[in-house]
Amino acid sequence: SPALGHRPGLDGLRTIAVLLVLWHHVLQPGLEPHWARRSSAFIGVDVFFVLSGFLITGLLLEPLAGRDRADLGAFYVRRFTRLFPPLAAMLLAYAAFHLAMGGTAAIEPVAYDVLFAASYAANWTYTFLGSPRALGHTWSLAVEEQFYLIFPLVFFLVLRLAQRVALIVVAFFWVISFSVC
Repeated sequence: SPALGHRPGLDGLRTIAVLLVLWHHVLQPGLEPHWARRSSAFIGVDVFFVLSGFLITGLLLEPLAGRDRADLGAFYVRRFTRLFPPLAAMLLAYAAFHLAMGGTAAIEPVAYDVLFAASYAANWTYTFLGSPRALGHTWSLAVEEQFYLIFPLVFFLVLRLAQRVALIVVAFFWVISFSVC
């Protein structure tokens, strides 16, 4: 059965991943070797993304174990209701603070920041705006949400294909994922 249930070890790995990212952001340059400081954040984010992919795949497989139809709508609603409310609260606090401190002059930059973060597109600020904005740190949430949007569609499409075609599709995405890194 693909049902995972709660696995405390995965919570521990997720905690280590978050601590590696915090270590990167908290320690001042010079307190550790340069390679360790850069590596800690990348390793932490990579581990977190891999765990998310593993857990999401398990959630997508659960209904198939009992031969139920997977309900993508319910899947998307669960992801949205789990992740968007805390993001919305943070964005409201961010906007209120910046508007209180900067008045009307802060409206345009704050609006762009909030728009990109709320639409889970903060990772695209690097492309469209040239550099990360104040909410640029929400790029990882944007990448994760884009994965949650696209992966289930590709996953179920591949499951419907014949085995040989499915293997070719998976191999294609595997090669593409390595070529863009």
